[in-house]
Amino acid sequence: MTKIVICGANGKMGKTVYNCICAREDCKVVGGIDVYTEQYADFPIVTNPAELPEKPDVIIDFSHPSALESLLDYCKINNVPIVVATTGYTDEQIAQIKASAE
Repeated sequence: MTKIVICGANGKMGKTVYNCICAREDCKVVGGIDVYTEQYADFPIVTNPAELPEKPDVIIDFSHPSALESLLDYCKINNVPIVVATTGYTDEQIAQIKASAE
């Protein structure tokens, strides 16, 4: 079972990703990250990745460019892969993403 965290969990795409995951039997959402922490399903939503109650197998990010630094820090420290689907990054942030991917 693949454990997934959705960053931007309370946004339109975050909820769409959640619904897609619910239709599968091989993965489940174990946490969410969002500035709005209103819980709508059976997983906790926190404001910062460091507050996640368990380490996921992957983070799917549909949030905001301002969340990038804390996400990359968490993923590097905890060796967690991230699917970056957010748009609007600066050239500097894109360089950070590329450097982290190495």
